[in-house]
Amino acid sequence: WIQQQLPPELDGDLNGAAVVAPADVWAVAYVGDAAVSLERALLLHWDGTAWADVEIARAIGRGKAALVDIDGVSPTDLWAVGYHRNQPAILRFDGAAWSRSPTEVRGTLEAVEAFATSEVWAVGTPIQRFDGATWSDESDPEVAADTLTTVHGCGADNVWAVGRQQILHYNGFAWETSSEAPVTREGADLEDVAAIGGLDIWAVGSRPSKEEGTTHAVVVRYSGRRWAPVDGPSVAGSDTLTAVDAL
Repeated sequence: WIQQQLPPELDGDLNGAAVVAPADVWAVAYVGDAAVSLERALLLHWDGTAWADVEIARAIGRGKAALVDIDGVSPTDLWAVGYHRNQPAILRFDGAAWSRSPTEVRGTLEAVEAFATSEVWAVGTPIQRFDGATWSDESDPEVAADTLTTVHGCGADNVWAVGRQQILHYNGFAWETSSEAPVTREGADLEDVAAIGGLDIWAVGSRPSKEEGTTHAVVVRYSGRRWAPVDGPSVAGSDTLTAVDAL
């Protein structure tokens, strides 16, 4: 691992990255202090030599803003989600410039996953789907009971989203909850999910431990029939897992 030299104006949190090519990498962040509502959205680009701050003020708007996730299907079709003045913001890159993508959604957006130009999902408190022309609200309070933290999948008809005590699956027609997953019974908060294939899905997060104020890391795996916990090393004190990926 080699530590990268970032622009000096970055004094906040890096939230996500999308690797398009070795010399074409994007990262989203915010700078400032969210506690006092002074944050500003930041978009960084790696050209193979250095990281640069990409101007997006015109695209996202002036004022309090942040970007929390980014994904794409090609160098000329990328998506980033976050918020602007406490309202969801969705940005799109066409290969030349970033622009705001119109949406009527309210709430918060936490993650975006792009499968194709006409198949993009964004999740948070709502569930949004882009069909190549417009965004539509796919939320179902009876299925998604709380905020979803991330979305991932291996195709337009096999999409997974996770959040607090919930794992959701989209089968190409509708979202359904995986109520048999052990995390739904243990009070676990899931932070990330990764799909290696249709029959190999991993999710990570944490659950409350017996000692007040502490948590234990959670790893669960879906093998095509059911979700099962995966044992990991024992760590003293409090621990959690926040991200998972697979090749």
